[in-house]
Amino acid sequence: MTCLGGVTVAEDRFTDLDYADDIVLPINSQDELVPCLTDFSLAVKKMGLNNPWPKTKIHCSAEQSLPNPVVQGQVVESVGQLVLLIGKCAGLRG
Repeated sequence: MTCLGGVTVAEDRFTDLDYADDIVLPINSQDELVPCLTDFSLAVKKMGLNNPWPKTKIHCSAEQSLPNPVVQGQVVESVGQLVLLIGKCAGLRG
């Protein structure tokens, strides 16, 4: 039996979407950020989920800072580090 559930964003398929705010969406450039977040939000809405933009954080693993983009009329915060339950994830900038 094959499970065809999940969400496809660009060419990537995400199948474990218990919580839409607990996921990493890798992108190759800053230009892909807003389209990727928008596509993801539209895809999870089809599954009856909502992406809480005030809780969404953007973390850049490169030695650069990102501006806070506006996605679907909501400002999404860019942070220098993410604190996870299992530890802290910091990029090269600290």
